[in-house]
Amino acid sequence: MHSILATLLLLAAAPSDVTRFESKEYGFRFVSPEDWTGVPLRGERYVVGRFNGPDFRDPKTRMGVSGSAEVLVFEKAISGPSTGGSDEKSEQKSASAASWETALKARLGEETEEKHRRAVKVDGENGEQIWYEHGPEGMLTSWCLVVERERYDVVVRYTLPTYRIEKRDDRAIAAIVLKTFEWFEPEGAADVDLSQLSPRERTLHLAKSNLPDGYFLHETDRYVVISNTSKKITAEVAFQLEKIRDLYEKIFPLEEPIEAVSKVRIFANRDDYHAYGGPPSSAGFWSPGHEELVMFDNTAQDKNDTFAVLRHEAFHQYIYYRCGELSPHSWFNEGYGDYFSGAKYRGGSFGPGKFLWRTPVIRKALQEDTVIPMKDILAYTQRQYYEPKVASICYAQGWSIVYFLREGRLKHKEWDDILDKYLTKLVETRDRDQALAHAFEGVDIDEFEAEWKRFAGKL
Repeated sequence: MHSILATLLLLAAAPSDVTRFESKEYGFRFVSPEDWTGVPLRGERYVVGRFNGPDFRDPKTRMGVSGSAEVLVFEKAISGPSTGGSDEKSEQKSASAASWETALKARLGEETEEKHRRAVKVDGENGEQIWYEHGPEGMLTSWCLVVERERYDVVVRYTLPTYRIEKRDDRAIAAIVLKTFEWFEPEGAADVDLSQLSPRERTLHLAKSNLPDGYFLHETDRYVVISNTSKKITAEVAFQLEKIRDLYEKIFPLEEPIEAVSKVRIFANRDDYHAYGGPPSSAGFWSPGHEELVMFDNTAQDKNDTFAVLRHEAFHQYIYYRCGELSPHSWFNEGYGDYFSGAKYRGGSFGPGKFLWRTPVIRKALQEDTVIPMKDILAYTQRQYYEPKVASICYAQGWSIVYFLREGRLKHKEWDDILDKYLTKLVETRDRDQALAHAFEGVDIDEFEAEWKRFAGKL
């Protein structure tokens, strides 16, 4: 499948609360209904557009469901001109139809059932409206607009709770999509050789090629911020990123310049963040695979928390590149992330400070003797560290270990070098276990744990 350049643009004549989808590569556009806003893509197969819909609550079950929508394109294999007459063309069309339908049903799940199908004209071409029920006990319904074309098939799918079909919400969606849908001459994918672009040019090109309506870019020396929240908050995000980056580089000096331009995506609200793939209980995450830090603007509820999350996740991003695209052990990675979350801005720069999210947790764990044994938590894998039953303690313990080593009165001088020795060996060997063994070589782990406990109990 060709690379897809799909852009969400706002119609000059359309109301400000609707979004227009436009695919220049495939040559079609339409307006998305009110409250169905554009969401950036993350490289899914077939998907050229995505929308985040309104929240619904079933009055009978009291279950909440968020609406979602996507635009799918299924390209057809071209094997040359047909020589077998109309029967062959018919078979070829049937195979194509099976292709999009099979893929669509796979996306909807095993419990998918077609409820209704109706022919429709789509800007002069033949298409179909199809209703599918899916999900547990058919609680969801997808209204789909399908148009089969010579080179590709287009599917526009809006999903909402089944009970809303009785309210005719799907008719309102169909009315505006069908009324505004139009074809135009496609421009084709831009022929850009990404390997010939500088890291900044590459980052900007990829960001601009997937910039939905309502989103904008804010550039700094070391970051590219993609945002749909206010420009004031976005500017403050950019400012704090640059300032905390100075502290990262002070504590972890660069041996070589980091060529990668760090990409940060901040959403205006929690719904947009989760629609993009943000984990349910999280406020932000760093994705090495997509090379971006992702979070949402929660400043209306708690400005300090929003920027604490920013400083934490931005550290993961920095240390990943600083270590040559490798992440350290979780106690080091998450512990330092929280260390920077607690940083205080004074006199034009960030400096150390306690991270108050973690202090009551570690004190309680010490009092109840539920802390993880030191020799175990230092070697924990990411999966062990994130285990729901112990994750809260692990985060608090990891932070307090790093804070102890950086800000505590250490009993032995050789303990001063544990963090630096760990990172140096990690970069040198790219082996976490070797780095850990080297950092704690000669350290009496029981004595270390006892001193840490005395320190952490007073935080």
